[in-house]
Amino acid sequence: MAGCKKKETEIYKLENYSISKDVDGILILNEIFIVIDPPSDKDKLLDILKEFSDSSLDFDLSKQNLLTRRQTFYKETDVLKKGYVEKDPNKSGYFEKVDLSGFYADILFESEWTISKRVTGYYTSYIDSKVGKTTQFVRDF
Repeated sequence: MAGCKKKETEIYKLENYSISKDVDGILILNEIFIVIDPPSDKDKLLDILKEFSDSSLDFDLSKQNLLTRRQTFYKETDVLKKGYVEKDPNKSGYFEKVDLSGFYADILFESEWTISKRVTGYYTSYIDSKVGKTTQFVRDF
């Protein structure tokens, strides 16, 4: 009898909902991710999401650009999943339009940082509570 192997957690970026723009020489990034097959252990899930964010922060620090990056991680649902496409309000009617604000209850984690003369940022975990637990950080160069 073959054993069931749990799929590995995947973090998938929704490119169509992620925004990149330059504002007065500062790169603004707002990225949306779907967490596919998250572990049931909340601490392990939090570690995976923090590690992902930390690797993005390390990458940003290595580039030495002025920037603000925000990452929002949603759990995968039947509707919000890899390949998610918002309904076209011109074809389906305004009130049937799906947008990400309707998925607030599915947010697992948010991170944001700004790199200028130093790094300032925060992590907010919604894994245990929708109120969110925020940790702020400041790093000098």
